[in-house]
Amino acid sequence: MKTYKNSDGNVNYYPNQEGYSDGGVHKWYVNEMGYPGKNLPNKYINLVLLIGDSYIQNFMNPDSCRQREFLSKLNPDYNFLNVSMAGLNVLGEFEYAKPLDSLNPVLKIIYVSSNDFLSNIYKKSRYKGSYQVDLESGEIKYPKYKGSKWKDLLYNFKFIYYLYRKNIDLFTPRREKEQDENEISETERKKDKVQTSEYEDIAHLLDFIKKNYEWENVLFVFHPNSDKELINLTRHKGFKAMEIIKDEKENWKTENHGHWNCMAHEKIASQITKFLKDKH
Repeated sequence: MKTYKNSDGNVNYYPNQEGYSDGGVHKWYVNEMGYPGKNLPNKYINLVLLIGDSYIQNFMNPDSCRQREFLSKLNPDYNFLNVSMAGLNVLGEFEYAKPLDSLNPVLKIIYVSSNDFLSNIYKKSRYKGSYQVDLESGEIKYPKYKGSKWKDLLYNFKFIYYLYRKNIDLFTPRREKEQDENEISETERKKDKVQTSEYEDIAHLLDFIKKNYEWENVLFVFHPNSDKELINLTRHKGFKAMEIIKDEKENWKTENHGHWNCMAHEKIASQITKFLKDKH
């Protein structure tokens, strides 16, 4: 799918795109607002934003398997909008959703894993593909846009573009390859655990978020088996937070990508619905 970098420093999808998943089994869509999924809310009252990385972007499942579709069925009084983008960490999720604060969402559900917090902190290391903040200066470092001229040129030639995707190294400059080697992948972020010495840095990150973003209507939804101390830290800082519970006997992974499958998305939506109803 085609992307561009806007004046705010965020990478967005061009609106009204569609294509087939890697396996060619189902179609993916980008809607007229430039967000993942075919459907948009009928109304924007009682609006809930669903914000996350590729797990919530969810191009690897049919459109019917989205968090938005399951949550809409379970919560008909609310309108859900998926504003996710692959590769987002916590700071990126706040930045990416910030332009939609003008729609006055009643809730922002942000899906996170433990190390999605650490990758935001500039002094730890510089990941050019991630949003980061220098907590001493308050400067936000936006991701380096990796849009490819070859990709944009070949996009309309489907077969050639297919070959491009399968042989991407042929079209990737050596300098860009070297930069990629220094990046941390999304799946690697999910595996890392928070070290004891790092909680103070995350606490400062949460303070920065509270100072610079609308945060009172945020619910952090943590991946299964996330760091319990980190979850409690977000609650201590005033955020609402819940952890997804997974039955270890169940297979929640898609066949080709290791992301959540349809069953996982349906069960997660049910857990979120229960959490919200129990809190009201």
